[in-house]
Amino acid sequence: MMLSLRAVPSKWLAVIRNEKSQCKVNKVVCADELVANEQLVTMCEGLQAEHASDLAMALSRLLSPGQDHPQIISIPCLTETLLICVKEKAETVTEEQKETLRKMYLKQMKLNHLESELEWKDATLLFQQRLIHSQSASEAVKMITQGLVDYLPFSRCALFIYSPGEHSGVGVHAHNVNTGSVQHIKESIAGFPLLTKYLKHFSHSKPIFIEDAAEILPGKYVHDYSLKSLVVLPIYVPAENKLIGLALLDRGENTSFTVNNQTLTALIKFGQYGGELLNQYYEDAVQLFGVQRAVLTIREREVLKLIAEGASINEAAEALHLSSYTVRDYISAIIQKLDAKNRIDAAVKALKMRLIQ
Repeated sequence: MMLSLRAVPSKWLAVIRNEKSQCKVNKVVCADELVANEQLVTMCEGLQAEHASDLAMALSRLLSPGQDHPQIISIPCLTETLLICVKEKAETVTEEQKETLRKMYLKQMKLNHLESELEWKDATLLFQQRLIHSQSASEAVKMITQGLVDYLPFSRCALFIYSPGEHSGVGVHAHNVNTGSVQHIKESIAGFPLLTKYLKHFSHSKPIFIEDAAEILPGKYVHDYSLKSLVVLPIYVPAENKLIGLALLDRGENTSFTVNNQTLTALIKFGQYGGELLNQYYEDAVQLFGVQRAVLTIREREVLKLIAEGASINEAAEALHLSSYTVRDYISAIIQKLDAKNRIDAAVKALKMRLIQ
């Protein structure tokens, strides 16, 4: 649009994205009269350098061969820089003209940002509406995995329920991946140092982007599922400050990709909506998918069964020929394993999970 307006007679325009210590050519547009083949433009869009001035020199050699010292103006625009190659016979571009071009570009950036925000709002709303129709634990995990692929820029998803008692993740469903193979996966979170560090030091609702899956997952999974780049999305219940699961997302076999901050921010809402739904069916999911296999020992089940029947700590101790201190220790361990608020809550959860009758 800027080239066609001819506010400044130009041969080509390039958008340089400033990324940390590197500058990268993000987009190149040539004027109609400039003959530049697709391959050459693609080559230009892959250029990187420490400074935008270095890129200006490289672009001028590729797109303006034979022209000595072409007039190239640089216009900073927030995280991007515009490079415009002015036609040979054009007059020197004034500061006022540069400011006009800068305002024009910033206005378009703002419009694009607003459109993108509206698209994300629509996507999260559609995801939420899809989840509403779930009526069971099996439907819930299916809706979450499919929705994360349908409404986000990913092609595969594997969902794991987090078992706080064992501090492990258990595969429950997958989309565009063999669900049966995923359901055989059960791994201790402690076996993934980077993931453990992330869960310990960062907000549980914040997703993490992994450029190379081999940094965080065992080689057998990287090989079996042809993993490369990966996003780990917490399935989180904000009202209870509780991590309930993890979703692993990528863009297909052996595919490297990057994720911008806007996508990572939008992912938080998706993870929370999924967490709120799955939390409704958590006990059913635990039973259905065997998340907490043999969580309670035989003695712990005996103690909890008596508590569920209304026995006090002293009465349970007497019935089991234990000291009241030992029973208290058992109850403390049970509460921790079942992520319960107190012994009554633990008893209710155990009954729902059919750990006791």
